[in-house]
Amino acid sequence: MSKWKTYSKWIVMALGVVATFLFFQLHYPYHLLHREQVSLFLYSQEFILDKLMQPGGVSILGGEFLTQFFYFIGGGATVVTLLLLGVGILCYQALRRFMGHWMALILSVAVCLWEGGRLCIVNYPLASTLSLMGLFIIIRLISFKGSNRLGKNLTALVCILLFIPFHPLRGVKAWGTPNSYLEHLLAMDVNASYGKWEKVSQLAQEDAKTGIGTFYYNLSNAMKGQLPDGLMNYYQPFSKGLFLPVDPSGNYLSFMASNELWFHLGDMTMAEHSAILGMISTQDHRSVRMIKRMAEINLINGDEEAAMKYLRMLQKTWKHKQWADQRIPGQQSPAVQKWLEHKRQYIPKADTLRASADARLSLRHLLESNPDNLLAYHYLLCYELLNKDIHSFAKDYVPQKGIPSRLYHEAILIHLIRQNGNLTEEDFQTYRFTPEVLQDFQEYTRMYEQNQGNGAALQSRFGKTYWFYYHYATMKK
Repeated sequence: MSKWKTYSKWIVMALGVVATFLFFQLHYPYHLLHREQVSLFLYSQEFILDKLMQPGGVSILGGEFLTQFFYFIGGGATVVTLLLLGVGILCYQALRRFMGHWMALILSVAVCLWEGGRLCIVNYPLASTLSLMGLFIIIRLISFKGSNRLGKNLTALVCILLFIPFHPLRGVKAWGTPNSYLEHLLAMDVNASYGKWEKVSQLAQEDAKTGIGTFYYNLSNAMKGQLPDGLMNYYQPFSKGLFLPVDPSGNYLSFMASNELWFHLGDMTMAEHSAILGMISTQDHRSVRMIKRMAEINLINGDEEAAMKYLRMLQKTWKHKQWADQRIPGQQSPAVQKWLEHKRQYIPKADTLRASADARLSLRHLLESNPDNLLAYHYLLCYELLNKDIHSFAKDYVPQKGIPSRLYHEAILIHLIRQNGNLTEEDFQTYRFTPEVLQDFQEYTRMYEQNQGNGAALQSRFGKTYWFYYHYATMKK
């Protein structure tokens, strides 16, 4: 029987370790990767002493130290698995002082599941898990067999005093469960930060047609040079699918997503605005991802003094020190210098005053400084098309710029017919319409008139054309 007790503990432990690692590695990895991106551990005397001086400073310092390992593939799942393993072992050893083997084992598994659920919360601190482990150590020590009452009381007092610096006195949720929807959003966000646009596109197409899913679908297509080509193939909540709010109505996820877009478009003012809001919206206001972005923005703008403030901070980290060293002014690698020269070509050459929500003015301002900014050009045209502003689209559209897109051909046909009633020879030479587009336009017009504007008759064949969107797309309340 004693052997079975021993074996049962090892079997439960092994199954728990495997199940925990596989869950966090295969089904919940982006929560952990994101937590590393919004935290920062500095190897400096000031940082460490500041943490130790806080209530529960030892646990806080230990938790933030371990969060660094979430950066690596499998690192987060390994750390979380080992912590839960420690919780289970310590809980079993503490409870075994008061009850039988099976009851202690069942309760230990229950505690691990409870703590595992809390670790599924995106901002749940590892310090709380370390604190829980410390609590079980105390329970085990104060229940030490053979001690008299006075000895037990003294032991309890000493243990409680020792426990205080390990306990983070901060509010944490009592219960948590896996959030698959948030995991999906974080997957798009994290992969976008790594520049893995094919993965972002795949994840966006699996999304349940939400605004942020549309945003990442459009951004990933734009970064692949395919924004107009895929625009009508996905749910578009008008131009809200192109830009997320950079105002108090947003949250740190929308701010980080907006930062990626504006940074790639070349508007460093809006990118910096988004980065700062993203920084202050995170739990501890110390996002290493936003600190790196602020360093990049200031390097591109030529403000080396401001950039050094962030680079010196990153030099005190473990994983990001090399990244910072390669960007120190005067010591930059050839690859970094080439990248900076490229990014500086997109900086507006003149200042302007505008509201942060005026995306069209920002895009036009970028194009005035650099007409070759194709990302801004396509975003401007698609912004106008999604708002059904055909007149502005016709003014901004340059037929000779890049490979003609069918979407733009479909839209310009609406403008020409509305303006002239028919197509001229000059129109054919200017816009280089393909025979297929012209034939489809004639058939769409014929069916539209024949069915007296009934969209149901047109949807199966023309549902993904701009003509159908222009006639039938409406914004739901």
